[in-house]
Amino acid sequence: MTLNFKIILPCAIFIIFTACNTKQSREIDTQNAIDTILFNNKSFRADSLPISNYTFLPLQTKEESLFAIISKLIHKNGKFYILDAHVTSALFIFSDKGEFLYKIDNKGRGFGQYITLNDFDVDEHGNVYISDMQSRKIIKFSNGVPQNEIQLPVPFLEFAINKNLSQDLVLFKTFGNKDVDYILSTYDQQESKISRIQKADPLFDKSSITVFSPFGLYKSQSSLSYYKRFSNSIYSYDYKSLKRRVMIDTDLLPTEDNIQQAVKARNNLSNVDFIKDITEIYENNNYLYFCIHKGNQNISTLFSKNTKTAIFANSVSKSIPMTSEIFSVSGQGFIAAYYPDFENKESFIDSIKAKGIKTAELKKIEKISQGDNPVLIFINF
Repeated sequence: MTLNFKIILPCAIFIIFTACNTKQSREIDTQNAIDTILFNNKSFRADSLPISNYTFLPLQTKEESLFAIISKLIHKNGKFYILDAHVTSALFIFSDKGEFLYKIDNKGRGFGQYITLNDFDVDEHGNVYISDMQSRKIIKFSNGVPQNEIQLPVPFLEFAINKNLSQDLVLFKTFGNKDVDYILSTYDQQESKISRIQKADPLFDKSSITVFSPFGLYKSQSSLSYYKRFSNSIYSYDYKSLKRRVMIDTDLLPTEDNIQQAVKARNNLSNVDFIKDITEIYENNNYLYFCIHKGNQNISTLFSKNTKTAIFANSVSKSIPMTSEIFSVSGQGFIAAYYPDFENKESFIDSIKAKGIKTAELKKIEKISQGDNPVLIFINF
């Protein structure tokens, strides 16, 4: 049965911020940013973002296609690749129409097998690459069949295939001396050489500090994006160079003292008034979307590339039955999902009719049952 819950990584602590500001905050990047967004406690917040249109796509449900949660999703080569990292530890592949094609479920210790499936990517030819953090390797699959293994010289959290140089891998958060040493690196498979791009801060990038998403490296059509924790910067990497994508003009960043005390205290304080994380960073030709985690609030943020203005909202949508997350972006729009978790189907249908769901989209979800695979939702702003 499909479960409806959100994973928060089991790191040691939540961030605690205090009113004391005796030490400076994280070193500020002086590199010019492509865009600047003003955000503070006075920023107006709408109930939801302005959605121009949306479409539903139920994913086929059968015994071999059932998964519990969307950890990561990529829409590429006419297929949906969906990772359930925490429950089934498998990768599920569906067609553009939502039909189940096959899955990669290859647990073990032999060739082409993994102990834990931590991350994945897909290249331009449809080959799938999955990573096993425990064995420090990446396995290449073609049509679900393992082809070869890439052994990495350092531990890493996430990775991506370099679309410009097929022999290169992009590594996100590598480890040295028992903690994160570099935020971004590349690895040349032919020369077995690591090139370093951005160094980690020994305090602000400690792996023991809780994160608010199972992934921190987000893939859009032409670039990779990530937030530098406790800074005012979102970065993008176009597989050639690193750019400061967004500078957030804000007074809501923690100081070094705030983080030091958090590391020592090991307590959970959710109602703090600082930016703790920024996740779900995706963009298309017209918009950049991301989620700001401030206190116990998750603030959906939509930045228009045309008008250079940002909208902040308490949720993506109040009128569409969906999770609070954006999982990916494609030519069809930003991708969210709905987990069928209703107890009474008739009441569920009545409730979404009352929200004004379009008739054509309503017909797509009238046949779903509780416990079915999620319904993907394509959203255009």
